[in-house]
Amino acid sequence: MCLLVGFSKNFGKHKKKYEMQDGSRPRSEVATWQPIIAKYTPALIGECSKAVDWSAAMVIEWLKTGMFAADDKAEEKAKES
Repeated sequence: MCLLVGFSKNFGKHKKKYEMQDGSRPRSEVATWQPIIAKYTPALIGECSKAVDWSAAMVIEWLKTGMFAADDKAEEKAKES
């Protein structure tokens, strides 16, 4: 799943780079990404997104109950980290 997290970040970076003022994309850019994106099902990409969100929530909980357990502002500090 780490592969898709990296892909997602890379795709997002390039997506902004090639976006035109009207929000459309040049055909060459679409043609470049189509074979790469076609390898992944929408369900797999969605599951990876859920895994990233879940892991972030899990780390926040660990910080609140572990590292910042004695702190009055544990939740705030955990979310900032």
